[in-house]
Amino acid sequence: MIAILGGGISGLSIAYTLKKAGKKFILLEADNEVGGKIKSRKQKGYTFELGPNTVLINNPEIKSLLDELNLNQEIIQPDELAVKKRFILCNGKMEALPSSPGSLFSSKLISLRSIFKVLGEPFKKPLDDKLEESLADFTRRRLGNEIYENFVYPFVTGIYAGDPEKMTMDYTLKILKEAEQNHGSIIKGMIKTMKVKKAENEASNIPKQKIFIFKDGLQRLPHRMAEEMSSEISYNSKVLQIIKLGQGYQINYTKEGEECSVKVDKLISTLPVHHLTNLITWNSDLTNALNQIHYVPAIICHFGYQKNDITTPEKAFGILSRKVETAPFLGVLFNSKFFPHTAPADKELITVISGGYKQEDFANWTASKIQTTVKQAINDLFQSKNEPEFEHFYQWNQGIPQYEMGHKKIVAAIEKFELEHNGFHILGNFRDGISVSDCIANGIKFANSFNL
Repeated sequence: MIAILGGGISGLSIAYTLKKAGKKFILLEADNEVGGKIKSRKQKGYTFELGPNTVLINNPEIKSLLDELNLNQEIIQPDELAVKKRFILCNGKMEALPSSPGSLFSSKLISLRSIFKVLGEPFKKPLDDKLEESLADFTRRRLGNEIYENFVYPFVTGIYAGDPEKMTMDYTLKILKEAEQNHGSIIKGMIKTMKVKKAENEASNIPKQKIFIFKDGLQRLPHRMAEEMSSEISYNSKVLQIIKLGQGYQINYTKEGEECSVKVDKLISTLPVHHLTNLITWNSDLTNALNQIHYVPAIICHFGYQKNDITTPEKAFGILSRKVETAPFLGVLFNSKFFPHTAPADKELITVISGGYKQEDFANWTASKIQTTVKQAINDLFQSKNEPEFEHFYQWNQGIPQYEMGHKKIVAAIEKFELEHNGFHILGNFRDGISVSDCIANGIKFANSFNL
Protein backbone atom coordinates (compact mmCIF):
# COMPACT_ATOMS: atom_id res chain seq x y z
CA MET A 1 0.00 0.00 0.00
CA ILE A 2 1.28 3.44 -0.96
CA ALA A 3 0.20 6.81 0.44
CA ILE A 4 0.55 10.03 -1.52
CA LEU A 5 0.30 13.23 0.49
CA GLY A 6 -1.02 16.20 -1.46
CA GLY A 7 -3.26 16.42 -4.51
CA GLY A 8 -1.42 19.17 -6.32
CA ILE A 9 -0.15 18.52 -9.83
CA SER A 10 2.94 16.64 -8.53
CA GLY A 11 0.88 14.26 -6.39
CA LEU A 12 -1.69 13.75 -9.13
CA SER A 13 0.99 12.97 -11.72
CA ILE A 14 2.45 10.30 -9.46
CA ALA A 15 -0.97 8.91 -8.58
CA TYR A 16 -2.11 8.81 -12.21
CA THR A 17 1.02 6.89 -13.23
CA LEU A 18 0.63 4.42 -10.35
CA LYS A 19 -3.02 3.90 -11.29
CA LYS A 20 -1.97 3.00 -14.84
CA ALA A 21 0.52 0.50 -13.41
CA GLY A 22 -2.17 -1.15 -11.28
CA LYS A 23 -0.64 -0.12 -7.95
CA LYS A 24 -2.73 0.20 -4.79
CA PHE A 25 -2.56 3.64 -3.17
CA ILE A 26 -4.44 6.35 -1.32
CA LEU A 27 -4.03 10.06 -2.01
CA LEU A 28 -4.75 12.36 0.93
CA GLU A 29 -5.83 15.87 -0.04
CA ALA A 30 -6.57 18.48 2.65
CA ASP A 31 -8.84 20.58 0.41
CA ASN A 32 -12.19 19.72 -1.16
CA GLU A 33 -10.64 19.84 -4.64
CA VAL A 34 -7.39 18.78 -6.25
CA GLY A 35 -4.92 20.94 -8.15
CA GLY A 36 -2.94 22.71 -5.45
CA LYS A 37 -2.17 26.19 -6.75
CA ILE A 38 -3.92 25.49 -10.04
CA LYS A 39 -7.24 27.17 -9.36
CA SER A 40 -9.58 28.52 -12.04
CA ARG A 41 -12.61 30.71 -11.46
CA LYS A 42 -15.46 32.14 -13.56
CA GLN A 43 -17.30 35.32 -12.59
CA LYS A 44 -19.34 37.87 -14.55
CA GLY A 45 -18.30 36.33 -17.86
CA TYR A 46 -14.58 36.36 -17.02
CA THR A 47 -12.46 33.20 -16.75
CA PHE A 48 -9.33 33.68 -14.67
CA GLU A 49 -6.62 31.86 -12.76
CA LEU A 50 -5.57 32.25 -9.14
CA GLY A 51 -2.30 30.42 -9.79
CA PRO A 52 -0.47 29.61 -13.04
CA ASN A 53 -2.06 31.33 -16.03
CA THR A 54 -0.73 29.06 -18.76
CA VAL A 55 0.98 25.71 -19.22
CA LEU A 56 3.67 24.71 -21.69
CA ILE A 57 3.68 21.50 -23.70
CA ASN A 58 7.46 21.25 -23.55
CA ASN A 59 8.18 17.64 -22.62
CA PRO A 60 6.98 14.18 -23.73
CA GLU A 61 5.35 13.48 -20.36
CA ILE A 62 2.81 16.31 -20.53
CA LYS A 63 2.17 15.60 -24.21
CA SER A 64 1.41 11.94 -23.44
CA LEU A 65 -0.72 12.89 -20.45
CA LEU A 66 -2.92 15.17 -22.54
CA ASP A 67 -3.24 12.45 -25.19
CA GLU A 68 -4.22 9.77 -22.66
CA LEU A 69 -6.79 12.01 -20.97
CA ASN A 70 -8.32 12.96 -24.35
CA LEU A 71 -7.83 16.62 -23.54
CA ASN A 72 -6.26 17.73 -26.81
CA GLN A 73 -9.64 18.67 -28.27
CA GLU A 74 -10.25 20.93 -25.27
CA ILE A 75 -6.98 22.82 -25.57
CA ILE A 76 -7.15 26.48 -26.50
CA GLN A 77 -4.03 27.98 -28.03
CA PRO A 78 -3.27 31.69 -27.86
CA ASP A 79 -3.35 34.38 -30.48
CA GLU A 80 0.12 34.00 -32.02
CA LEU A 81 0.67 37.69 -32.71
CA ALA A 82 -0.27 38.64 -29.15
CA VAL A 83 2.03 36.03 -27.60
CA LYS A 84 5.01 37.36 -29.52
CA LYS A 85 4.54 40.96 -28.38
CA ARG A 86 5.92 41.48 -24.88
CA PHE A 87 6.94 44.58 -22.99
CA ILE A 88 9.35 45.69 -20.28
CA LEU A 89 8.40 48.49 -17.89
CA CYS A 90 11.21 51.01 -18.33
CA ASN A 91 11.11 54.34 -16.47
CA GLY A 92 7.41 53.85 -15.89
CA LYS A 93 6.62 53.29 -19.58
CA MET A 94 6.06 50.22 -21.72
CA GLU A 95 8.98 49.39 -24.01
CA ALA A 96 8.55 46.58 -26.51
CA LEU A 97 11.01 43.71 -26.32
CA PRO A 98 13.11 43.59 -29.49
CA SER A 99 11.54 41.05 -31.82
CA SER A 100 14.23 40.96 -34.50
CA PRO A 101 17.97 41.66 -34.82
CA GLY A 102 17.19 44.95 -36.54
CA SER A 103 14.93 46.15 -33.74
CA LEU A 104 17.80 45.83 -31.26
CA PHE A 105 19.38 48.98 -32.65
CA SER A 106 16.27 51.09 -32.09
CA SER A 107 15.36 49.67 -28.69
CA LYS A 108 15.68 51.82 -25.58
CA LEU A 109 16.34 48.65 -23.59
CA ILE A 110 19.76 47.89 -25.00
CA SER A 111 22.71 50.09 -25.89
CA LEU A 112 25.16 49.57 -28.74
CA ARG A 113 27.80 48.71 -26.14
CA SER A 114 25.64 45.90 -24.76
CA ILE A 115 24.96 44.58 -28.25
CA PHE A 116 28.71 44.23 -28.78
CA LYS A 117 29.04 42.54 -25.37
CA VAL A 118 26.48 39.95 -26.44
CA LEU A 119 28.26 39.43 -29.76
CA GLY A 120 31.50 38.90 -27.85
CA GLU A 121 29.99 36.36 -25.42
CA PRO A 122 31.15 33.27 -27.38
CA PHE A 123 34.78 34.37 -26.88
CA LYS A 124 34.64 34.60 -23.07
CA LYS A 125 36.17 31.78 -21.08
CA PRO A 126 33.77 29.64 -19.03
CA LEU A 127 33.92 29.53 -15.23
CA ASP A 128 34.86 26.40 -13.31
CA ASP A 129 31.64 24.36 -13.20
CA LYS A 130 32.31 23.35 -9.58
CA LEU A 131 31.76 26.90 -8.40
CA GLU A 132 28.22 27.86 -7.45
CA GLU A 133 27.17 31.17 -8.93
CA SER A 134 24.10 33.33 -8.56
CA LEU A 135 21.92 33.94 -11.56
CA ALA A 136 22.72 37.65 -11.39
CA ASP A 137 26.48 37.10 -11.26
CA PHE A 138 26.34 34.58 -14.10
CA THR A 139 24.42 36.83 -16.49
CA ARG A 140 26.46 39.93 -15.64
CA ARG A 141 29.67 37.97 -16.23
CA ARG A 142 28.55 36.55 -19.57
CA LEU A 143 26.34 39.34 -20.95
CA GLY A 144 26.88 42.51 -18.93
CA ASN A 145 24.86 44.47 -16.38
CA GLU A 146 22.46 46.15 -18.81
CA ILE A 147 21.28 42.82 -20.20
CA TYR A 148 20.83 41.58 -16.65
CA GLU A 149 18.83 44.60 -15.49
CA ASN A 150 16.64 45.10 -18.57
CA PHE A 151 16.06 41.53 -19.72
CA VAL A 152 17.16 38.81 -17.32
CA TYR A 153 15.88 40.33 -14.08
CA PRO A 154 12.35 40.96 -15.43
CA PHE A 155 12.22 37.54 -17.08
CA VAL A 156 13.36 35.66 -13.98
CA THR A 157 11.10 37.55 -11.59
CA GLY A 158 8.24 36.83 -13.98
CA ILE A 159 8.83 33.11 -13.43
CA TYR A 160 10.14 32.80 -9.88
CA ALA A 161 9.23 36.19 -8.33
CA GLY A 162 12.63 35.92 -6.64
CA ASP A 163 15.90 37.79 -6.27
CA PRO A 164 18.43 36.79 -8.96
CA GLU A 165 21.23 37.93 -6.63
CA LYS A 166 20.31 34.99 -4.36
CA MET A 167 19.08 32.45 -6.90
CA THR A 168 21.45 29.67 -7.88
CA MET A 169 22.33 28.88 -11.49
CA ASP A 170 22.41 25.20 -10.54
CA TYR A 171 18.61 25.10 -10.41
CA THR A 172 17.30 28.24 -12.16
CA LEU A 173 17.89 28.62 -15.89
CA LYS A 174 20.45 25.85 -15.54
CA ILE A 175 20.19 25.32 -19.28
CA LEU A 176 22.33 28.46 -19.66
CA LYS A 177 24.98 27.16 -17.27
CA GLU A 178 25.02 23.83 -19.09
CA ALA A 179 25.44 25.69 -22.38
CA GLU A 180 28.51 27.48 -21.02
CA GLN A 181 30.03 24.33 -19.53
CA ASN A 182 29.35 22.02 -22.47
CA HIS A 183 29.98 24.44 -25.33
CA GLY A 184 32.00 27.28 -23.82
CA SER A 185 29.31 29.84 -24.55
CA ILE A 186 25.63 30.55 -23.90
CA ILE A 187 25.04 31.48 -27.53
CA LYS A 188 26.87 28.47 -29.00
CA GLY A 189 25.28 26.13 -26.49
CA MET A 190 21.75 27.43 -26.98
CA ILE A 191 21.99 27.17 -30.77
CA LYS A 192 23.01 23.51 -30.47
CA THR A 193 20.48 22.82 -27.71
CA MET A 194 17.66 24.33 -29.77
CA LYS A 195 18.54 22.09 -32.71
CA VAL A 196 18.50 18.99 -30.50
CA LYS A 197 15.29 20.09 -28.78
CA LYS A 198 13.61 20.73 -32.13
CA ALA A 199 14.42 17.19 -33.26
CA GLU A 200 13.17 15.76 -29.95
CA ASN A 201 9.95 17.76 -30.15
CA GLU A 202 9.32 16.60 -33.69
CA ALA A 203 9.91 12.99 -32.63
CA SER A 204 7.46 13.40 -29.74
CA ASN A 205 4.94 15.38 -31.82
CA ILE A 206 5.24 18.35 -29.48
CA PRO A 207 3.60 21.37 -31.18
CA LYS A 208 5.50 24.52 -32.10
CA GLN A 209 2.99 26.66 -30.19
CA LYS A 210 3.45 25.21 -26.73
CA ILE A 211 1.36 27.59 -24.58
CA PHE A 212 -2.19 26.50 -23.82
CA ILE A 213 -5.14 26.67 -21.45
CA PHE A 214 -8.62 25.15 -21.41
CA LYS A 215 -11.90 26.94 -22.05
CA ASP A 216 -12.97 26.66 -18.41
CA GLY A 217 -9.47 27.21 -17.03
CA LEU A 218 -6.36 25.23 -16.23
CA GLN A 219 -8.08 23.44 -13.36
CA ARG A 220 -9.65 21.22 -15.99
CA LEU A 221 -6.36 19.28 -16.09
CA PRO A 222 -6.13 18.24 -12.40
CA HIS A 223 -9.89 17.65 -12.28
CA ARG A 224 -9.69 15.38 -15.32
CA MET A 225 -6.79 13.49 -13.77
CA ALA A 226 -8.82 13.03 -10.58
CA GLU A 227 -11.65 11.47 -12.58
CA GLU A 228 -9.32 8.56 -13.38
CA MET A 229 -8.81 7.70 -9.69
CA SER A 230 -11.88 8.93 -7.83
CA SER A 231 -11.91 5.95 -5.45
CA GLU A 232 -8.27 6.48 -4.42
CA ILE A 233 -8.54 10.18 -3.52
CA SER A 234 -9.57 11.12 0.01
CA TYR A 235 -10.67 14.77 0.10
CA ASN A 236 -10.80 17.03 3.17
CA SER A 237 -8.11 14.83 4.69
CA LYS A 238 -5.58 16.82 6.69
CA VAL A 239 -2.45 14.91 7.72
CA LEU A 240 -1.62 15.43 11.39
CA GLN A 241 1.25 13.05 12.03
CA ILE A 242 3.63 10.64 10.33
CA ILE A 243 4.91 7.84 12.56
CA LYS A 244 7.85 5.69 11.47
CA LEU A 245 7.16 2.02 12.15
CA GLY A 246 9.50 -0.95 12.07
CA GLN A 247 8.21 -1.64 8.59
CA GLY A 248 6.53 1.26 6.83
CA TYR A 249 4.71 4.29 8.20
CA GLN A 250 1.51 5.23 9.98
CA ILE A 251 -0.29 8.37 8.87
CA ASN A 252 -2.74 9.99 11.24
CA TYR A 253 -5.17 12.42 9.66
CA THR A 254 -8.59 13.97 10.03
CA LYS A 255 -11.27 13.54 7.39
CA GLU A 256 -14.06 16.07 7.75
CA GLY A 257 -13.32 16.29 11.47
CA GLU A 258 -13.10 12.55 12.09
CA GLU A 259 -9.76 11.10 13.24
CA CYS A 260 -8.38 8.43 10.90
CA SER A 261 -5.14 6.53 10.35
CA VAL A 262 -3.62 4.36 7.67
CA LYS A 263 -0.54 2.13 7.66
CA VAL A 264 1.46 2.00 4.45
CA ASP A 265 4.61 0.40 3.11
CA LYS A 266 5.63 3.43 1.09
CA LEU A 267 4.97 7.12 1.51
CA ILE A 268 5.32 9.90 -1.06
CA SER A 269 5.03 13.48 0.14
CA THR A 270 4.31 16.28 -2.32
CA LEU A 271 3.30 18.67 0.45
CA PRO A 272 4.70 22.20 0.62
CA VAL A 273 7.74 22.54 2.87
CA HIS A 274 5.94 24.35 5.69
CA HIS A 275 3.44 21.49 5.99
CA LEU A 276 5.94 18.66 5.64
CA THR A 277 8.36 19.93 8.29
CA ASN A 278 5.57 19.92 10.88
CA LEU A 279 5.05 16.21 10.22
CA ILE A 280 8.66 15.00 10.43
CA THR A 281 9.87 16.74 13.57
CA TRP A 282 11.53 13.43 14.44
CA ASN A 283 14.25 14.15 11.85
CA SER A 284 15.93 17.46 12.61
CA ASP A 285 18.54 17.10 9.85
CA LEU A 286 15.89 17.18 7.16
CA THR A 287 13.63 19.76 8.79
CA ASN A 288 16.60 22.09 9.29
CA ALA A 289 17.50 21.74 5.61
CA LEU A 290 13.94 22.20 4.35
CA ASN A 291 13.39 25.23 6.56
CA GLN A 292 16.09 26.99 4.55
CA ILE A 293 13.77 27.04 1.53
CA HIS A 294 12.31 30.51 1.24
CA TYR A 295 8.79 31.01 -0.09
CA VAL A 296 7.80 34.44 -1.41
CA PRO A 297 4.23 35.74 -1.51
CA ALA A 298 2.30 35.86 -4.77
CA ILE A 299 -0.54 38.35 -5.00
CA ILE A 300 -2.94 38.11 -7.92
CA CYS A 301 -5.26 40.98 -8.88
CA HIS A 302 -7.72 40.66 -11.75
CA PHE A 303 -9.36 43.64 -13.37
CA GLY A 304 -12.07 43.67 -16.02
CA TYR A 305 -12.52 46.85 -18.05
CA GLN A 306 -14.75 48.05 -20.82
CA LYS A 307 -12.48 47.99 -23.88
CA ASN A 308 -13.13 51.64 -24.61
CA ASP A 309 -12.13 52.68 -21.08
CA ILE A 310 -8.43 51.78 -21.25
CA THR A 311 -5.55 52.24 -23.66
CA THR A 312 -3.68 48.95 -24.11
CA PRO A 313 -1.75 47.50 -27.06
CA GLU A 314 -3.96 45.94 -29.72
CA LYS A 315 -2.00 42.69 -29.57
CA ALA A 316 0.13 41.89 -26.55
CA PHE A 317 1.01 39.19 -24.04
CA GLY A 318 2.14 41.21 -21.06
CA ILE A 319 4.59 43.44 -19.23
CA LEU A 320 7.47 42.59 -16.92
CA SER A 321 8.98 45.12 -14.55
CA ARG A 322 12.64 45.97 -14.00
CA LYS A 323 14.12 46.02 -10.50
CA VAL A 324 14.47 49.81 -10.42
CA GLU A 325 10.82 50.44 -11.27
CA THR A 326 8.56 51.65 -8.46
CA ALA A 327 5.34 50.20 -9.89
CA PRO A 328 3.59 47.93 -7.35
CA PHE A 329 3.72 44.84 -9.53
CA LEU A 330 6.13 42.30 -11.00
CA GLY A 331 4.16 41.72 -14.16
CA VAL A 332 0.92 42.28 -16.04
CA LEU A 333 -0.88 39.85 -18.36
CA PHE A 334 -3.30 40.96 -21.07
CA ASN A 335 -5.28 37.73 -20.78
CA SER A 336 -8.08 38.55 -23.20
CA LYS A 337 -5.58 39.78 -25.81
CA PHE A 338 -4.05 36.33 -26.24
CA PHE A 339 -7.01 34.26 -25.00
CA PRO A 340 -10.10 36.24 -26.12
CA HIS A 341 -12.54 33.79 -24.52
CA THR A 342 -11.44 34.86 -21.01
CA ALA A 343 -13.54 38.05 -21.17
CA PRO A 344 -16.87 39.11 -22.69
CA ALA A 345 -16.57 40.48 -26.24
CA ASP A 346 -16.69 44.13 -25.22
CA LYS A 347 -14.48 43.72 -22.15
CA GLU A 348 -10.81 43.26 -21.39
CA LEU A 349 -9.28 41.08 -18.66
CA ILE A 350 -5.96 42.04 -17.09
CA THR A 351 -4.08 40.00 -14.48
CA VAL A 352 -1.55 41.76 -12.26
CA ILE A 353 1.05 39.81 -10.29
CA SER A 354 2.62 41.48 -7.27
CA GLY A 355 4.62 40.39 -4.25
CA GLY A 356 7.62 38.15 -4.69
CA TYR A 357 10.96 39.06 -3.18
CA LYS A 358 10.76 42.63 -4.45
CA GLN A 359 7.43 43.39 -2.77
CA GLU A 360 7.60 40.87 0.06
CA ASP A 361 6.32 43.48 2.51
CA PHE A 362 2.97 43.40 0.68
CA ALA A 363 2.22 40.26 2.69
CA ASN A 364 1.83 42.56 5.71
CA TRP A 365 -0.57 44.93 3.94
CA THR A 366 -4.33 44.59 4.03
CA ALA A 367 -5.98 43.17 0.93
CA SER A 368 -7.81 46.45 0.44
CA LYS A 369 -4.58 48.48 0.51
CA ILE A 370 -2.85 46.19 -1.99
CA GLN A 371 -5.80 46.12 -4.36
CA THR A 372 -6.27 49.90 -4.26
CA THR A 373 -2.55 50.55 -4.80
CA VAL A 374 -2.30 48.13 -7.72
CA LYS A 375 -5.53 49.34 -9.32
CA GLN A 376 -4.39 52.95 -9.23
CA ALA A 377 -1.10 52.01 -10.90
CA ILE A 378 -2.92 50.10 -13.64
CA ASN A 379 -5.43 52.90 -14.17
CA ASP A 380 -2.57 55.37 -14.55
CA LEU A 381 -0.47 53.15 -16.82
CA PHE A 382 -3.33 52.46 -19.21
CA GLN A 383 -5.01 55.87 -18.90
CA SER A 384 -8.27 54.41 -17.66
CA LYS A 385 -11.32 56.62 -18.12
CA ASN A 386 -13.31 54.69 -15.52
CA GLU A 387 -12.81 52.21 -12.70
CA PRO A 388 -12.75 48.53 -13.69
CA GLU A 389 -16.19 46.96 -13.79
CA PHE A 390 -14.81 43.71 -12.36
CA GLU A 391 -12.20 43.13 -9.65
CA HIS A 392 -10.86 40.03 -7.93
CA PHE A 393 -8.08 39.63 -5.38
CA TYR A 394 -6.22 36.52 -4.22
CA GLN A 395 -3.13 36.19 -2.06
CA TRP A 396 -0.71 33.29 -1.61
CA ASN A 397 1.37 34.09 1.47
CA GLN A 398 3.47 30.97 0.87
CA GLY A 399 3.51 31.46 -2.86
CA ILE A 400 6.60 30.38 -4.78
CA PRO A 401 9.58 28.39 -3.43
CA GLN A 402 12.97 29.90 -4.18
CA TYR A 403 15.99 28.00 -5.48
CA GLU A 404 18.61 30.07 -3.72
CA MET A 405 22.34 29.62 -3.25
CA GLY A 406 22.99 26.38 -1.40
CA HIS A 407 19.92 24.62 -2.80
CA LYS A 408 22.09 21.70 -3.87
CA LYS A 409 22.80 20.98 -0.19
CA ILE A 410 19.07 20.95 0.56
CA VAL A 411 18.45 18.44 -2.24
CA ALA A 412 21.35 16.36 -0.90
CA ALA A 413 19.70 16.36 2.54
CA ILE A 414 16.45 15.12 0.98
CA GLU A 415 18.30 12.36 -0.88
CA LYS A 416 20.12 11.33 2.32
CA PHE A 417 16.82 11.16 4.19
CA GLU A 418 15.28 9.01 1.44
CA LEU A 419 18.20 6.58 1.59
CA GLU A 420 17.97 6.31 5.37
CA HIS A 421 14.17 5.98 5.44
CA ASN A 422 13.26 3.22 3.05
CA GLY A 423 10.03 3.89 1.20
CA PHE A 424 9.71 7.59 2.15
CA HIS A 425 10.00 9.85 -0.89
CA ILE A 426 9.76 13.63 -1.17
CA LEU A 427 8.78 15.52 -4.31
CA GLY A 428 7.24 18.87 -5.12
CA ASN A 429 7.88 22.18 -6.83
CA PHE A 430 10.43 23.15 -4.16
CA ARG A 431 12.87 20.43 -5.25
CA ASP A 432 13.66 20.51 -8.96
CA GLY A 433 11.35 22.64 -11.08
CA ILE A 434 8.46 24.97 -10.21
CA SER A 435 6.45 25.02 -13.44
CA VAL A 436 3.37 22.87 -14.01
CA SER A 437 5.09 20.99 -16.83
CA ASP A 438 8.18 20.41 -14.66
CA CYS A 439 6.04 18.97 -11.86
CA ILE A 440 4.17 16.70 -14.27
CA ALA A 441 7.38 15.41 -15.86
CA ASN A 442 9.13 14.90 -12.52
CA GLY A 443 6.12 13.11 -11.02
CA ILE A 444 5.63 10.76 -13.96
CA LYS A 445 9.35 9.98 -14.27
CA PHE A 446 9.55 9.27 -10.54
CA ALA A 447 6.60 6.89 -10.56
CA ASN A 448 7.93 5.08 -13.63
CA SER A 449 11.51 4.71 -12.42
CA PHE A 450 11.10 3.77 -8.78
CA ASN A 451 10.21 0.26 -7.63
CA LEU A 452 6.98 1.18 -5.88
